[in-house]
Amino acid sequence: MTEKEIIEKIDLLFEKITDFNAFSINNIFFKEIKPNEKNKDEVKKILEIVNETKLFGMNNDLFEKYNDNGWFSLTEKGKTLKQSNFGFVKFTKKSKPKKFDLYIIVPIILTVVFSSLNIYQKYDYRELKSNYDSLCTYSNKLDFPIRSNLQNILGFIPHMISSSFLHRFLF
Repeated sequence: MTEKEIIEKIDLLFEKITDFNAFSINNIFFKEIKPNEKNKDEVKKILEIVNETKLFGMNNDLFEKYNDNGWFSLTEKGKTLKQSNFGFVKFTKKSKPKKFDLYIIVPIILTVVFSSLNIYQKYDYRELKSNYDSLCTYSNKLDFPIRSNLQNILGFIPHMISSSFLHRFLF
């Protein structure tokens, strides 16, 4: 039997289970498939289906042995599958943790990029501000002697102009 056929039988089994704590896989399959009991090949095929279904269900933690007489009980995963009314394939896809998809990764990357740009911008602004302040203080230190000298020079020039101007025209 292929895995696809076993999954179909698991889905059939979970449709027909009524009691979570005690059920017989043999009884359910013999009731649903109804083999001709006189034909040994059909009965053998049903028993093979039952055995493979038991093995698959126990390996996937869907049910566990209730006793040695062929009765089983559903595990928590099996109860969830039964209550979900999904098939086995759809249930396993939904129950698997989702991988990061683009809708999650892109905002995280953008947040990291813009946060680092913002931090860099604040750092750069502080550095520029400190450079500006140091240049202003340096400029003020240089500006004071220049202004005082300029005022002295400008204060002297009008006297020179006026005296030379007057001197020319008067003499």
